[in-house]
Amino acid sequence: GRRFLLLSGVAIITISLLMITAAYTLGSEQESEFTHAQRALAVVGCSGVVAGYALSYAPLTWLIVSEIFPSSIRGRALGMTTITTNAAAALISYTFLSGQDIFGAAAPFAIYFVFSVGSLVFACVGIPDTGDVVPGGDGKDVDDVLDSMPLWKMACCRGSLCARRRRGAGKIICGGKEDVSLSNTDAVTTERVNEEDGSSSGVIT
Repeated sequence: GRRFLLLSGVAIITISLLMITAAYTLGSEQESEFTHAQRALAVVGCSGVVAGYALSYAPLTWLIVSEIFPSSIRGRALGMTTITTNAAAALISYTFLSGQDIFGAAAPFAIYFVFSVGSLVFACVGIPDTGDVVPGGDGKDVDDVLDSMPLWKMACCRGSLCARRRRGAGKIICGGKEDVSLSNTDAVTTERVNEEDGSSSGVIT
């Protein structure tokens, strides 16, 4: 599925960036003075970054983004993600060479490695498989798959804005599970009517 490809690709990128960092750290930083081991690490690392990117970020960034947002805001969401992606690419392009000059040849790759580790962790705990999401839907199925991820379960149970009242039952749903300890009168203080499907969502105080 999409999630498996994403996690596999990001993991390959992370390992490859570590290999490139090691190639510049274990010996001379001048490519012309690299040992055979350094050259092997650099070549395999660069190839791994390209392969991992082609497996994950290249196709899945736009696919997952187009599926995870409801149709009512999909256009604006895609525009915002495009701006964010291009801004990040521009930042890397403008700072790579100057970063090597100031901090050393290995420093930019080490920074990319740290960010890649963070991306891998976030993908593990926060990005669901959107293969079952209905294109053009109202977002209910997206809510269901997001509630299955540990990050959003924890955020829901700790934050008041994520608590939702089951329609007609008057019970609080938190992280996809029913919290029977809460009642209608003392748990739900405000409601927001969903104009699309007539359901309501409660805010716990």
